[in-house]
Amino acid sequence: MTDQPKPIDLSIALSQFGTNYAPLEIDKSIHDSFLSKYANVEFLGKFLNICLYQSDFSAIAGINSNAEIIRYFKVFLKSLGEDIKSIKNVSINSPTKPFLDTITFLTNLLNIKEDITGRLISYDTVNNHFPNLNPFTKQILATVISTRIDNFQKFKSELEDVSKLITVYHELKQVKFISEELEVLKVEANNNNVSPLNLLKIYKEIIHKAYNTFSTLKTVSEGDESSKYLEFYDETCLDETSDKLLKYLSESFNFYSSGYQLLDKYIDGIESTATYLISAASNNGKSLFMLNMMRKLIMHDLNEFKSNDMILFITLEDDIYKLFRRIMCVFGNINPKLAKKLFVSSSNLIKTLAETDIQLTSVKQQVKELLEKIIEKAIHSTTRNKCRVGLIHSNRMDYCCNDIVRFIDKKRIEGITVKICFIDYLDMMQPSSTVSGSKGFNDYDNQGEIMKEMRNLGKDYHIPVLTVTQNSKLAENQNQSLNNSLIGDSYKKIRYVDYTLMLRQSDSLSITSPEVLGDVLDPGQNMGDLTLMEYQSSLVPMQLKITKAKDGTKNDSKYMIFNPHNLRIYDTFAEVAADMAAYKQTNEDLLRDIEAVGLVINDSDILFSDENESIDPFDNLLI
Repeated sequence: MTDQPKPIDLSIALSQFGTNYAPLEIDKSIHDSFLSKYANVEFLGKFLNICLYQSDFSAIAGINSNAEIIRYFKVFLKSLGEDIKSIKNVSINSPTKPFLDTITFLTNLLNIKEDITGRLISYDTVNNHFPNLNPFTKQILATVISTRIDNFQKFKSELEDVSKLITVYHELKQVKFISEELEVLKVEANNNNVSPLNLLKIYKEIIHKAYNTFSTLKTVSEGDESSKYLEFYDETCLDETSDKLLKYLSESFNFYSSGYQLLDKYIDGIESTATYLISAASNNGKSLFMLNMMRKLIMHDLNEFKSNDMILFITLEDDIYKLFRRIMCVFGNINPKLAKKLFVSSSNLIKTLAETDIQLTSVKQQVKELLEKIIEKAIHSTTRNKCRVGLIHSNRMDYCCNDIVRFIDKKRIEGITVKICFIDYLDMMQPSSTVSGSKGFNDYDNQGEIMKEMRNLGKDYHIPVLTVTQNSKLAENQNQSLNNSLIGDSYKKIRYVDYTLMLRQSDSLSITSPEVLGDVLDPGQNMGDLTLMEYQSSLVPMQLKITKAKDGTKNDSKYMIFNPHNLRIYDTFAEVAADMAAYKQTNEDLLRDIEAVGLVINDSDILFSDENESIDPFDNLLI
């Protein structure tokens, strides 16, 4: 065996070539300053070392092939070379050619490793293949040979380190525009024609873009990436692997009961880190189903939550007060027509009194106390102070997942943890990358990109994300089978989501239709229980079908019951009857409280009006 040469101190060795081969001294932009971290002998030597070790890169890279990783590395080297060439005002004592020559050498080395004969290149044979290297590259190579990687574990560690550094490089390029815009702002700040207010607005927009972009960067995302890697080899791996699994089960993993038979039976409810897409034609109850699921999930999983846990509901269509009115009905068993008239009458009375200033303060206080009472009975009686319900409304056309990330991070700072996120709805959003200006998509790709971001949101924060989307017009045909081909705008939504739930309101059927009865009639119940009820004719069958399931079974479906009197959606008629037993008393009490404030409700029979009047056409709460 030949003696290995002694390790060489690269910085000392390079000094013999003079200052011409010192690391690049880069001035100007922040991005160019970062570039010096790659245009230096230490990084290039580390890169060369993993290229000469006798192992495919795929040995530790999971599903990626050796060829894919080599191509990834070659793209990096090409980009690095272009960046070095573009540097301006480089010191005269730091020419770029030695670095560019070394990058060319590394690229040629990768070309050989792509071939089946690539194993012929090693620490001991590389000089035979590349006899005409420049002195700078030769010295790097000599140092690498003397400090060669001598075992697979070290190779694995070095390869992971280099790969991460390359990912950082690409992400630095992704945010390059931020430093460029800040440089432009600096110039504009010296322009006397630009007002301080406009400068502040521009500054705010740059910071907004920066936050959106940095939120998408993998290398600086919160959390230990090593916890997402498991290795199985021998007994030495057991302790570390089992610790990671135990931490995941105790801190990150949750399965919530949805409260709906179909979902709990066939896909085991709602899983943390999973994404759920509820799809239906227009005016078929998508948003309403999410509100009902939120209520049922809270009720069935109260013991899973703590007082600083939040269930978050985001609406991008209805304003937050209309959303509150729906929640008031769903959570509080309140008639939607009565809820709307409460808002209308309260507003009218306060505005009328404001003109005369008679009893205004007293009436405002009474209305305030009435609203507090409704919130207490509706929401707090559901959550029992064991969790929080957070509502967000935004009418911005560029609302994106990074806005949600910012909100979740802000709440974390306040000590509040978002546990579940409902988003109403996907079609109203934009991809974060488009908002930040880093890249653009067409409308078809936008939808898939948003769904992908929602999936990443769920995985990064270990929460289930549920959203809704619109089906195509074909779904309005009651004879059309519910399937994923009905999805509107982009099929990529189906590709990136974990579970797809199709929903349809069945106008042509009643709850006494044979195909519906089998799903909604409890054992021991008979038709007489249904037909004797004064509200029976207004109940609407709703079909729910699982059309995609990563885990569990798909293509199972079930009819449910929508009750327009309280906007609740039920599995069985027995559940309807149980709620309606308290419904009349609840709403009569509310009606008395409203009248005690001095509000006038014109309708004498608001609680069980006929089907056509139970939903105000101006305020169709199914949309």
